[in-house]
Amino acid sequence: MVLLYMSNAINSMVLLYIEDNVSWVLGFAIYVSFNILGLAIFLFGHRFYCHIEAKQESPFMSFAAIRKHREPLSL
Repeated sequence: MVLLYMSNAINSMVLLYIEDNVSWVLGFAIYVSFNILGLAIFLFGHRFYCHIEAKQESPFMSFAAIRKHREPLSL
């Protein structure tokens, strides 16, 4: 978790330095290229995802079945 935070902070500082001191177009191009790369990895990795078949019944049906079998509270 700490490494994720540190890499995000360093990445932000480096890209902001590039945008301020080198060229904002280059900094923006780096942002866009990494976003396109992330989208490509997401889309091409689709075959490696864990696919779980959904049940035919609604998830609310099990909740309704539990509520239906409860006894009413006596006061």
